[in-house]
Amino acid sequence: MSTVAGVVSESVALYLKEAGAVRAIVENGGDLAIFLAPDQTASVGIRLGVRSSEPVYKMTLRGDRHSLWGVCSSGLGGRSLTQGIADTALCVAASAVVADAAATALGNACNVQSPKVRRILAEKVEPDTDIAGLLVTESVADLSEFEIDAAIDS
Repeated sequence: MSTVAGVVSESVALYLKEAGAVRAIVENGGDLAIFLAPDQTASVGIRLGVRSSEPVYKMTLRGDRHSLWGVCSSGLGGRSLTQGIADTALCVAASAVVADAAATALGNACNVQSPKVRRILAEKVEPDTDIAGLLVTESVADLSEFEIDAAIDS
């Protein structure tokens, strides 16, 4: 299930390309598939966390480098469950499917063992989950700089 949003957004963007679009931006819950013809550009705002309302950074993508871009995020507090503690793991790739899978993997890998990290079984959060039996992160209290560094290093 880690690439569903990327697959859907990429499929729609490629459908629009085949239908004659010269530019398509498909957003699916924070996962973007962007098709750009060679003369097209698109700007993407990047927030520091999934709960942040305003973008802090801006990235400009160009159709002359790739015709298809994937810009996908994963993190604590998003629509999906995570085993990690990252507020946002963001990946950019020449495919939304690849970017979605990579963002999920990075979000899960950014982790630290600490009593400040509360984990529960996935099925307690989402009864129909495909990861039943695995612990997912429910909440994270303020971590020390050492714990943050260890999570990033992981």
